[in-house]
Amino acid sequence: MQILESLQEYPLATVKARQFRSGLSTLLWFTAVFGLGLILGLLMLRSGPSGSYIAWFFYLAGVVAIFVQPRVGIYLLIFLTLIGDGTLTYWMPFTLNFSSRQSLLFLSNALIISPLETYIAFTVISWLGRGAMQRKVVFHRSELFWPAVVFLGFVVLGLLYGLGTGGNFTIALWESRAIFYLVAMLILTSNLFTERNHFHNAIWAAMIALLLKAFLAVITSW
Repeated sequence: MQILESLQEYPLATVKARQFRSGLSTLLWFTAVFGLGLILGLLMLRSGPSGSYIAWFFYLAGVVAIFVQPRVGIYLLIFLTLIGDGTLTYWMPFTLNFSSRQSLLFLSNALIISPLETYIAFTVISWLGRGAMQRKVVFHRSELFWPAVVFLGFVVLGLLYGLGTGGNFTIALWESRAIFYLVAMLILTSNLFTERNHFHNAIWAAMIALLLKAFLAVITSW
């Protein structure tokens, strides 16, 4: 009888635990967005309206969304990378470093990382963190995983050799960083895209970004 009673109570406890986690995540999401809006609103009230504050709001909202669902990070990476343009949207901060003065997210001349790189890092942290909390970290390797690792290994060797023989670190970073993005995105998509709809959403993110860029090009050409 005790075994039957425990079996009957366990699903109820599991459902309650899931409901609690779902409600907690919703509350944290609402609190984070409300807090960001309140802080940026107070800053704008104090120093006046600024496009930088709006850019920071969307950047931090994206960070919150990534930690709620790491798959959103891939959609944001695709959308924000494709909508950026060196001529049409030179102020677009996503692919520019935090040290770029034309960026709305400028912080410091010494900060040579970009919002794109931070989103990749946050997506990895969210993915591994959710897996650790749920105690089911699963790592899927696609057919391109080992060729990509071998290729990346040669890139790292070339990078170390160039720096060891007097190469410039900043130039070396600029030339090689995009290759690291590709490998990171390969690993993330292999593990976070588990259904057909996930790929459809990524395609829609790319199409909407290109459509908006086309509209922007038409508007600015008039």
